[in-house]
Amino acid sequence: MRTLLAVACGLLCAAGAGAAQKKGGPVKATEVAIARPTHPIAALERALEAPAAADRAAAASELAGADKLSRSTLQRLLDLSRTDPDPAVRVAAAWTFGHLALSSPGGEKMAEGQVDTQPRLLSQPRLAYPPAAYAARVEGTLKVEIVIDETGHVARAEVRESIPALDQAALDSVRGWTFAPGLKDGKPVPVTALVPVTFKL
Repeated sequence: MRTLLAVACGLLCAAGAGAAQKKGGPVKATEVAIARPTHPIAALERALEAPAAADRAAAASELAGADKLSRSTLQRLLDLSRTDPDPAVRVAAAWTFGHLALSSPGGEKMAEGQVDTQPRLLSQPRLAYPPAAYAARVEGTLKVEIVIDETGHVARAEVRESIPALDQAALDSVRGWTFAPGLKDGKPVPVTALVPVTFKL
């Protein structure tokens, strides 16, 4: 389930508080879509059963760019996210399930039961303002889609709403966040979340 976690990180830069106002200010973020699949959906669905973990992970990741998936494929991704022996497959399957469940037929009900306990933010490094963006006085809120793995670390992160001057700094910061992992039936499971990252002068 892709959830919007109630975490936002911001940075108050006091160093320039007395300086004359330069051009810049809040910037509206623009949406960034996931790349469309380059292989037929049916072939990718079959590859979810491939013996090689790398093939299963690649297929699961590529399916995230589909418009929607059947309930049976969503169920297969959910199962892989919980039971596949390879952590890369579990992360890729959770990524795609979380991204598509709410837009696919029957996926909303499946998403409701993905976890019993949502991940909880434990720590985050200080957000570093990029010098060029600071000098240009660029500020705003962008959104990053992440997978929080069973250990509570961010295993995957991509910008979904972009402010180009701030994107890399947001990704660098988010990758250092740690969480109490999401739980299903008392066991940690990977969970996809959409998190806001705010840069403010």
